[in-house]
Amino acid sequence: MKIINIFFLAPLFFCLVSCGEESNIKELPNGKFIDITMVGTWAGSEEGNQEADLSKYWNVERNDDGTFKMEFILDQQGERKQTTESGTWWIKEDKYYELKRGALHPDIYTYEFLSDKKIKFKASSLSINFVNEDYEFIDNKVD
Repeated sequence: MKIINIFFLAPLFFCLVSCGEESNIKELPNGKFIDITMVGTWAGSEEGNQEADLSKYWNVERNDDGTFKMEFILDQQGERKQTTESGTWWIKEDKYYELKRGALHPDIYTYEFLSDKKIKFKASSLSINFVNEDYEFIDNKVD
């Protein structure tokens, strides 16, 4: 009887542990996946990575349907400009994909959760050229 219980409980325990690890992954109707931990409003900034004298500040709203809206404030030598981008996002094989409306190819980043309120992104493939080929930034959860 004890042997049967071990054979029954071991796979059950394994299944519960495995299922719990993937509970933050959601499949979208289009077959792509998102990490629901990334859903919500996030803020970030960077200086001198795209252009030497350009500072960027942003808020990004990632939705659980795989869409996003990003609002930027660009500051170049004291001249400020606001822009908005939108598109779709998803994850695949430990990478974050962001396809902006009108773009032919997504920007691709590796990502790491530093905490439940901080995500570090590092560029793997970008649709535009940056001064810094090792472009990285941190998004901080706002809500």
